[in-house]
Amino acid sequence: MGVEEIQDMVELKLMQSERPDVAKAYILYREERSKIWYTFEIDPETGYAIDPETGEFVDPETGDKIFGDEPFMELVEEETE
Repeated sequence: MGVEEIQDMVELKLMQSERPDVAKAYILYREERSKIWYTFEIDPETGYAIDPETGEFVDPETGDKIFGDEPFMELVEEETE
């Protein structure tokens, strides 16, 4: 079972609950997150989001640039452990 299937089940349960406000907030949250994730490409080597216009690494949640070699340093640290 994938993440989206689980999120769909959560959404359905929330809509069936007595809290339509929470269901609406969750639906809007998922919609906003999908826009952010589909805006960026994912670097297959590092798993980091890449802005397709600039080629720079970005935080996929905020779109903020990741400065310097920070992603590469984290990757090197993971590989050496």
